[in-house]
Amino acid sequence: MEKSNFITSWQEVHTIVDDAMSKGNRSVSIYISPDGGMSISVSPWPDEESLRVAYEQGKISYNDYRKSIGLSPVKT
Repeated sequence: MEKSNFITSWQEVHTIVDDAMSKGNRSVSIYISPDGGMSISVSPWPDEESLRVAYEQGKISYNDYRKSIGLSPVKT
């Protein structure tokens, strides 16, 4: 059976959102088109750009920034 990329029920939406919430660091966008179709995007949050801005504004350390984007900390 071919896997569909289309979401066909609200139960699927709830499952995707519940999974993202359990991970705790995800952003979820839901689009409902006029013809009744739905799509969901799940992205890591905060994203790299938001982390970079926080680092540049002194809200997080350089090592926190590196750790959040999946890099090893550096000795300072």
